[in-house]
Amino acid sequence: MSGSIVVDSSEIRELKEEVSKLSGQLNHFIQRSNQGHTDSLLEGLRDRYSEVFFQKEVADAKASLSREMVKDCPMNSRCSLAFIEFLVTLQSA
Repeated sequence: MSGSIVVDSSEIRELKEEVSKLSGQLNHFIQRSNQGHTDSLLEGLRDRYSEVFFQKEVADAKASLSREMVKDCPMNSRCSLAFIEFLVTLQSA
């Protein structure tokens, strides 16, 4: 047969090993790319919604303070304000 290529079993084995290595490297690359994309999405969600969750917690704290603090204390509003400012300071840290 003219023009035919003769390949022995050791060459086929080497080619299979090389294809297997390349497949492993490709899978590793895909996994890392997917992980990076997932991390990026989660970071975006965290940035976008953390303020919403914090504002909800502040609103709940204000409602609890209003409901639970002594009503006839002249320092009521000052203490409430100090506590809320403390929460905001903690969130900023």
